[in-house]
Amino acid sequence: MVQRRRHHISQLSLRIEGLRANVLQFKQDEFQIQQALCGASATARVRDLEDAFDEIRESINHTEALLEALVQVAGGVGEEGAGASQAAGR
Repeated sequence: MVQRRRHHISQLSLRIEGLRANVLQFKQDEFQIQQALCGASATARVRDLEDAFDEIRESINHTEALLEALVQVAGGVGEEGAGASQAAGR
């Protein structure tokens, strides 16, 4: 039972790290595109891109909040499992 929980937590951790890498890549891409747009005239395309980036930022912030919640839940499950195994050993 404890091994299964550890495996599950390990899998969650790997997924979380993958999602964090994706979030970082989104942020880097956004920065590069913003640098490329510096000095461009304020056209409808630029405004559309800025709106799209706002949506991406909101999505990234939401994803980061979910990741933090998963980390807290996964940490709590690990601690509960450790406490249960210690109690069983007594």
